[in-house]
Amino acid sequence: MKHFTIAILTLALFIAGCARFGEDESRTTEEELMRLLEMDEALMIDGFDDEGDEEGDYAEGIAVDADFRMMGDTLIPGENTKVRFGRKINKDASTRDVTFEINGDTAIGTVAMSLVGTFYVKSYEWEIDTNTASGYTITNIDTFTKDFTSEFNRKVRFVLVEDSRDPDGFSWKIDALTMGVGGSGSKINITNIAFYNDADSSGAAVLSYDADTAGDIYFDRESLPAFSYDWFSPTTYRIEVTITNDDPTLVLDANDSGEKVTMHYGVSRRFKARRGMSDAGVFGDVTAGDNVFTRHWRPHRTRFGVRSMISRMFFSAVDNNTLYVSDGGYNTSVWMFPYLVTTD
Repeated sequence: MKHFTIAILTLALFIAGCARFGEDESRTTEEELMRLLEMDEALMIDGFDDEGDEEGDYAEGIAVDADFRMMGDTLIPGENTKVRFGRKINKDASTRDVTFEINGDTAIGTVAMSLVGTFYVKSYEWEIDTNTASGYTITNIDTFTKDFTSEFNRKVRFVLVEDSRDPDGFSWKIDALTMGVGGSGSKINITNIAFYNDADSSGAAVLSYDADTAGDIYFDRESLPAFSYDWFSPTTYRIEVTITNDDPTLVLDANDSGEKVTMHYGVSRRFKARRGMSDAGVFGDVTAGDNVFTRHWRPHRTRFGVRSMISRMFFSAVDNNTLYVSDGGYNTSVWMFPYLVTTD
């Protein structure tokens, strides 16, 4: 009886030990997956933050074509008024939760980000004044801020591969990732993003993503969307962003659809550009006020001494109530994805 009891206890301890070993192994795997996720620059969101109000089109540290700058500040049609705007993300208050589903040699990480911050808007009147040294005068009209919380989701796929450098002979790597999709509120939504090569007479999209599949299409980590910078023969792309607005209550004029769309691209706040997109039937836009926003874009050069680098694009849509009305709420839709830029 004693032997039997010991045997049972020993078996129980063995089972408990195996259970603990399984838990420890799972934790170790999840820690490794988290480490890979945190290290991968393709998954970072640096470059989305404006760090406060900025001109409608601005750039810092990144070479852009002057001819492709639409305007200095956002001009409200029909008024001699300009608007500066931008987000400032509170990194300490923002959170990220990751859950892993591990199945043999494949794992899926579901990333849920909650970005907390403040949206800044500053409006002022600009007038020509020959009596001043600058030749103009600026009169502040209004300044307001809006605290916001934006929710984002994306998935990351990991695979177990052979690795002679690892003592176990294998290691995890990031195999693919989906686009990051999110925003604030449900009023405004991006439904499609498409890239067209202006030199391609066929008119076929080089890249095109729809809302129905944007959160589920995986970008191959080793084959991200790639663009080449060539100073002697630059490639020009026409980018179109289609949006829906359930309640466009503030429409400025016949050439306005009630929203503003901006394109952020680069690596960080110190190496990025923000460019406005047009739905006014100008700057490459075909039809005014149809909720299809257009931008001509040329790939930027890489950092000095680097022939290729991973950068990130963020497409952001806000409605006019967010931008022009202090108590008009905060409604936005954002899509984000990494891309590779090379220098020939």
